[in-house]
Amino acid sequence: MNLAATQQMLAQVAAGNHWYTGSQLEWSFGSARFDHARREAFLRQAFARVAQRVSQRPLRVLDVGCGDGVNLFRLRDLPQAKFWGCDYNPLRLDRARELAPHATIAQVEITAGQPAPVAQGAHLLIFSHVIEHIRDDVAALATIRSWMAPGGLCALLAPNEGCLLARLGRRWVDPWIARETDHVQFYTPRTLRRAIRAGGRRVVCHAGEVLTVPSFRVQMGLLRRRWGYGLLRAMHFAMPCQTTGHLFLLEAA
Repeated sequence: MNLAATQQMLAQVAAGNHWYTGSQLEWSFGSARFDHARREAFLRQAFARVAQRVSQRPLRVLDVGCGDGVNLFRLRDLPQAKFWGCDYNPLRLDRARELAPHATIAQVEITAGQPAPVAQGAHLLIFSHVIEHIRDDVAALATIRSWMAPGGLCALLAPNEGCLLARLGRRWVDPWIARETDHVQFYTPRTLRRAIRAGGRRVVCHAGEVLTVPSFRVQMGLLRRRWGYGLLRAMHFAMPCQTTGHLFLLEAA
């Protein structure tokens, strides 16, 4: 992140752009509830892996780019854990402090040399749908690597917007999405893995989400229904390279 990106974010917040101001809590427990429940399960599995690797307690969980604090809220009952969250959007930080009072919340940008939000380093660092907003993704991965404790793991979640179906949707079906969001990275599995390696990380495990539908309206219409989510989930296994997103668990290389 940089000054220009911060200024753009503040301008979009002031303009009421829903990508910057919309309720992530309503999204997570509403239209995207089945998708986000699976993400929560992935994060809980990541925490369990950390608990097997690290003997120290409590385990320190840091959500980088925490937004409204939804992940911190969902994971609040993890045993023997302490929580931190950081973001650069002041509106979302206020919501996170209200939604996750058990967590320490701070306004932090992901820049080289930035002190770690958790002084002793995080055992589980959550980096969920943030990296696609950062132009120098490799530098960001290197920075958050320095924010982790020895033996810790990073849960990296990112959209698969470089795949064919997503590109068709962005170019022909829903071009308005590209105009309203600030994504600068459009990953495929190969390009995201390349960035991960360049950032000094190694993949512990990887999973996909559901099949991409070029129409955002149709996609969300299916995802909000259990049968629709199940259908897209099953179809994703037939075409894994066309998944909507990636769930990576990373360790230091």
